[in-house]
This record gives sequence, C-alpha cells and structure tokens, in this order.
Amino acid sequence: PICLLSLLPGAISAMSQRAGTPTVMEVALETWSECKPEGLTLPEEQLPNLLPVIAVTIPGGLECPESARRLNELFNCKAPQGGAAPVFQQMLKPQRGQVHFL
Repeated sequence: PICLLSLLPGAISAMSQRAGTPTVMEVALETWSECKPEGLTLPEEQLPNLLPVIAVTIPGGLECPESARRLNELFNCKAPQGGAAPVFQQMLKPQRGQVHFL
C-alpha cells in the first residue's frame, strides 16, 4: 500500500512553487512529513528531538526577538517546577505513546 503522506512533500513543493509562498497548511504538512511519521502517527518518544525542527518552520516565528522568545517558550522551555515537557508537547496530548496528526 502507498502511504499518502509519503507523496506530500513533492506535492507541497509543487503547490508552493506555483503560488510563491506556502500556506500554513502546506507548512504544517511539510513539517509533519519531515518528522518521518508512521502514517498519521509519530511515536511520542521521538517528539522531544523534533521540537526544534518543528519550531523553526513556524511562519514568521523568527522575524523579531519577541516572536523568537515565544517560540522558545512553546517548544524548548521546560516548566520551572518538575521539569515538565515544553508547552507544545503537552498540547499534543499523546495517546498510548503516539502523537496523532489529525
């Protein structure tokens, strides 16, 4: 069987070349594809290493110091008490050790 997500990077690149600037959805799909998921899921234990990769794909995220600071807070900072996972990771709400794209 063919995984449709494996076809996305080429399709997204083609759409972006036609339109000039990728849409937020195109960026999200491209980023998900770069995480090398297993279909629509990604093992939760892979997520911490992927957070910096995901963060730099956020459109406008590095345009100014304030945006960069917010990205750092969401994707890289551990909670001060107990060293909880970064906020973005907590928001994903993994189920049975898997992060789901949809």
